[in-house]
Amino acid sequence: FRIFFYLISVYPPHLYYFTSVLVLIISQRLILQLRFDTTFSFKNIPDMDIYSRINNFDFSLRLRYEFKREFAPYVGLNYSIKLGNTRKAVKEKESLFISTGIRA
Repeated sequence: FRIFFYLISVYPPHLYYFTSVLVLIISQRLILQLRFDTTFSFKNIPDMDIYSRINNFDFSLRLRYEFKREFAPYVGLNYSIKLGNTRKAVKEKESLFISTGIRA
């Protein structure tokens, strides 16, 4: 397995994204990827519906089968939840959806 961590600061200042990815190699071709994302800010940015503290959690699970390195179809399940004042400011407080695609 492989674990990756990222902490990214973007424009506007005081807004940060944290991503953690865990890749589990089940077989030589079957791969399970777990991902966790969160956004946090040290400052209120009401124009963007972003408020101080942690704003959201995103969890995703993706299963892919690599026919070749260049061609790997996948199916995924994604769950997102808004927190704190961001939850009060937006209509969609939670979301759950299925994704499919091809990693090329």
